[in-house]
This record gives sequence, C-alpha cells and structure tokens, in this order.
Amino acid sequence: MKIAIGCDHAGPQLKSKIVHHLKRDDLDIIDVGTHSEDRVDYPDFAHQVADLVSSGECDWGILICGSANGVAMTANKHKGIRAAIAWKRELAVLAKEHNNANVLCIPARFVSETDALDLVEGFKCSKFEGGRHENRVRKIALSVVSMLLISGLGTGWGQTPVELVQADLAQTYAATIQADELRQHLSILASDAYEGRETGTTGADKAAAYIAAYFDPGYCTL
Repeated sequence: MKIAIGCDHAGPQLKSKIVHHLKRDDLDIIDVGTHSEDRVDYPDFAHQVADLVSSGECDWGILICGSANGVAMTANKHKGIRAAIAWKRELAVLAKEHNNANVLCIPARFVSETDALDLVEGFKCSKFEGGRHENRVRKIALSVVSMLLISGLGTGWGQTPVELVQADLAQTYAATIQADELRQHLSILASDAYEGRETGTTGADKAAAYIAAYFDPGYCTL
C-alpha cells in the first residue's frame, strides 16, 4: 500500500509523527512536504497529494492544515477524489465505510497527536461497505457532461425523443468521459448548429441526442 501525505505550515510536526507511525507497518509513503513551519500555501501541497491519488500512483492520501477545510476543498477539485475531514476516529471510519473517502484531511490545530494517529489508524483499517452507499458515492462524480445531461440545455430537454437521457445514465457517462472527449463535446455543443440561443428548443433536443448517441451507439432518435 502506498500513501501520499502533505501539509502546510500548520502541520509538519504532526505529519512527521504520522509518517513515522505508518512506516512501522512497512507502508510506502510519499511525503510532498512542507517540512518546516515557514508560511506556505496549502493548495500547493493538496494538489500534489490529490494528483498522486487520482492517478493511481498512491492508494490514498492524508492532508493536514490548520482547520483541514482548505486542503479538503482543494483536493476535492480533482477527478475521483473524495476528501473527508475528520477530527476523531469514528468520523474517519465512516468517511471510508460510507463515502469511500480516499483522502483523509486532518485539522492540526484542533486535534491532539494521539487523536490524529487514532483517526489515521481507523481510516487505514476501514473498508468501503458498498451496498446502499454505492449509488450515493457514484453520484458524487458529477462531470460537466453529466451536469448537462441532468440539468438540461434547454426547455426541450428530457422529452421525447431524448428520454434515454436520465440521471442514472448521466452518472455512468461521468465515469467514462476523458478530458480530450470533453473538449470535443463542448466545442461541438457551443457551435452555431447546437447553441440554444440560435436554435432554441430544437438546438436543445439536438444537443441531447448528440450526447446520448455518442455514448450509446444503439440510441435512436426516431
């Protein structure tokens, strides 16, 4: 198991304690810093940890700042990241079991060293329960395309012949969309042929059909 860890100037001492604790279990740790109490910007380190987890290079991550709010907000901007703030073991365990969290965010100024190590241990030893939580977690991953699918591009959205475009299907699309495909879609949908201000309801229906047909070759607009 490989774990990424990072902090801002509020957390280097606590981070060192956590790294030492985890290494006793022979875990592979990537420490992105910071390593001193000199003032730094938390997003610089939160982005690094989130990238390591999102890319699959690390199994999960730990982020530390004063309140944990900043690092959590930053990490959650990354695709596939579910960063959760915890200040006691029960919250860390539930974050993993119910929300499949993959980044644990610790408020260094509001927890003791003992409590921090306890919640890290709880997070490490917990597993996602799946079941009733599976669909809820899947709905977290709301890409731009799925937002378009769910909310609609115009007044004709969701009506025949685009009944296929439903929220559950949109979530599936969100899990498969790649960055280059997203750019392609947005470029096409923003063109004069599809843009709603030019074509009104017809444009909205065309846009819906375009997205549905792209992801489902068997989709029919008849």
